Parts: sequence; structure tokens; C-alpha cells
Amino acid sequence: MTNIVIKLLFCYCLGLLVLGCDKETKEVNCPITYGTLVDPRDGSRYATVSICTQLWMAQNLRYELEGALLNPSNPGTEYGRLYSYDQALKVCPNGWHLPTDEEWRTLEEALGMTKEETEKIGWRGEKEGQFLKSTTEWNQKENSSNSAGFRAVPAGYHKEEYLDMGGQAYFWTASAVDDKNAWGRSLKGEQKKIKRSQENRSVYQSCRCIMD
Repeated sequence: MTNIVIKLLFCYCLGLLVLGCDKETKEVNCPITYGTLVDPRDGSRYATVSICTQLWMAQNLRYELEGALLNPSNPGTEYGRLYSYDQALKVCPNGWHLPTDEEWRTLEEALGMTKEETEKIGWRGEKEGQFLKSTTEWNQKENSSNSAGFRAVPAGYHKEEYLDMGGQAYFWTASAVDDKNAWGRSLKGEQKKIKRSQENRSVYQSCRCIMD
């Protein structure tokens, strides 16, 4: 009788362990596939990632548009160029476009955020930002898993000078708030969440394109 009880307890504990591991590792609950895009304008190659129903660039755009900024401190080409809002609207290659605020919210829901959370301003969600961040480039790597294959790097932004390299990533959306501001997204080294905010359209930020 004692042996049976011990075996049952062992099986129960083993089951808890397995279930617990599944809960920790199953972070993105939809298909993720990887590919490559070649920009016909300059021959640049970009990694791409399909997350649920959306196909995204998995690297920052680096197309040399007039007026776009290239931070001389960039550690690599994956950091891309920085663009003003007006530049960002027209910089994606044919067949791709700058994602809208709504398309970003679709991505955030796919990563586990509720629809109600996606509509809020500021830092939202729980670990969705962690799923988007690359695992090697950040000053604080413990909050990065790249589970979604998005490979967000901390390219910072430009407002009179280059700022936040290594600590934050900033992305434009195509959705204007008014004639001075537009919606953006940002990720931070010490944060696992995603920030939704209104940014001045004259600031230079990174661009990710999404397939039409």
C-alpha cells in the first residue's frame, strides 16, 4: 500500500512539473515562421517573421531615404536608420507598408494582451515586450526572450541628438493623432511590457514594415 501511495505522489509531482514547464515555455500561442525579404530598391536583405496572421520585417529598415539619419554609433546594420514620421510613411518597399496603430494592437493581442489593454496608453500587458526583444543587444538582457522572432534592437531615437542607444527601441505607426503627433510603440531594457504613446512627428525613430 505504501509503495502505491509513493508511486501516485511521484506521478502527481511529475505531472505538476511538466505542466509548469509548459506554462513557462509556451509564450506565443500561434504559428511563427521565418523568411527573407530582398528590397529591390537597394538589394538589402531583411529577415522576416510571420506571427499569426501578420508578416513583419524582423529587422529595422535601413533604406537610405533623403533626410533619414544613420547613427554613427550603430553596432550593426540590424539597427537600421531613424526616420521622421513623414519619412516613415513612404519608406517601406513596394508590397509593404508602415503598420497602423490597429495593426500593432493586433500583434499585441497575438502575443497575449487583451483587446482592452491594447487600447490603453502607456506601458501595457505583462510580458509581450519581452517576447519582441532580441536576446543579445540590450543593456539589460534578462527581460528579453525574442519568443516571437521579432528581434527588436535598442536603436534609440533622435531629438536634437542621438538618445537611448542600448536601452530603448522606438517604432513609428502610420496612425496620426493630429498634425503634430502620431502613435508610436517603445520597448525598454528594464520593462517586459510594450508602451503605446503619442510622439512628436519630428522625432526620428525606427521603422518596421508589415506586408500589405
